[in-house]
Amino acid sequence: MREILFRGKSIKTKEWVYGYYAYIEVRHYIISATLEWNEDLQMEQPKYTEIELKTFGQYTGLEDKSGQKIFEGDVLSVDCYSYYEFTDYYFGEVIMGGLIGLGVYNSKNDKIYDLYECQGEYTTIYEVIGNIHDNPELLEEQQ
Repeated sequence: MREILFRGKSIKTKEWVYGYYAYIEVRHYIISATLEWNEDLQMEQPKYTEIELKTFGQYTGLEDKSGQKIFEGDVLSVDCYSYYEFTDYYFGEVIMGGLIGLGVYNSKNDKIYDLYECQGEYTTIYEVIGNIHDNPELLEEQQ
């Protein structure tokens, strides 16, 4: 079963926060599993962090070669091998949804590569290089 997890950048601190997503009164929040003390209620409650909607992304259920979780908006390098022989290479922004489900969008050639298609190879190596929010220049630098 795939872990359901989201991320977004805090409006106040500009730091990444991870947890569950909530939409409350036209604002977008990440609710972390960490509890914080609420002085008004005199009790602990989950931490709600308002996020910039443009940075919002869902965890894909995949990890890269170093164990880093892959989220929507990450810039990903994908190498596919068949019996240790190189067969394909993808590079671009991780996207989810639509007809493809999970893919890598390459803006250079305006093409979406289906990640599940590459997973059919014997060995697939993913590497998160950055993300489109912190490193937009990566998409300009096609490797």
